[in-house]
Amino acid sequence: MGTSAYETGAGYFDTGASFVKESLKGKPQNVIDALAGGDRKGAISAILGGKPPTSPADWRVRLSCAPGANYLYKAPSVKQGSLMFPLLASRGCVWPYTPTVNMQYQAKYDHKSPTHSNYPNHAYQYSQVSTIGISGDFTAQTASEAKYLLACMMFLRASTKMFWGSDPQAGMPPPVLYLNGYGENFFPNVPVVITDFTTSLPPDVDYVEVVEREAVSFGTKADEKLTRVPSSITMTVSCEPIYSRKRITEFSFEKFASGSLLGSSADGGFKGGFV
Repeated sequence: MGTSAYETGAGYFDTGASFVKESLKGKPQNVIDALAGGDRKGAISAILGGKPPTSPADWRVRLSCAPGANYLYKAPSVKQGSLMFPLLASRGCVWPYTPTVNMQYQAKYDHKSPTHSNYPNHAYQYSQVSTIGISGDFTAQTASEAKYLLACMMFLRASTKMFWGSDPQAGMPPPVLYLNGYGENFFPNVPVVITDFTTSLPPDVDYVEVVEREAVSFGTKADEKLTRVPSSITMTVSCEPIYSRKRITEFSFEKFASGSLLGSSADGGFKGGFV
């Protein structure tokens, strides 16, 4: 995972010297990075400045909204400076380091044991894909990376909530997301719902400041919100694949086994590939 500037003591955030912070106020980020110990671009910076998320070469694990969604980072109210704004560049939450992904496939059989029989008879009931577990690390070495980490945390937290109260879609269940990763034969735009999101705020790492400036009318001072996020954190998500009834009727054993049902390019990439 690499050693961050915070762990080496080179970062200006952990010096504790207020005069250093004052001297860096208003300076460009590249100047701050240089004075803080050289190049501090980490894995999240590579995400924000790397290949387009729709590129076939992008095999990173990502959870994203549907193309026509108008919520989370795609909400009309999301603008530069908003909490969710950093996710627009990566089109969702991308794990910056290769995560651990657990999958389980099950075929259920009912056991019938006739009298005076050495072996039971098996009657097939159903098959299912159990929960897909994703667990991986996030690190924040710069203020922009800390904003991305915070945005991912809020994205995953919000995805476990239903629409309620004053929402235009009040009464709707939590949103369906799309899971991508490792190419067409693993997670080709799999529709999922998040059933569990787990993380912890460790005591033995540095915490990076995130400053949000709310948009205000001309001539007034912007209100600032201050949050601190860990420079290293592990986030774990449990997902359940969820398909519409119409999509399920399109299933074919032969097509699935040949791999033709795994990809979903015929529908612009978001038809919902089977797993």
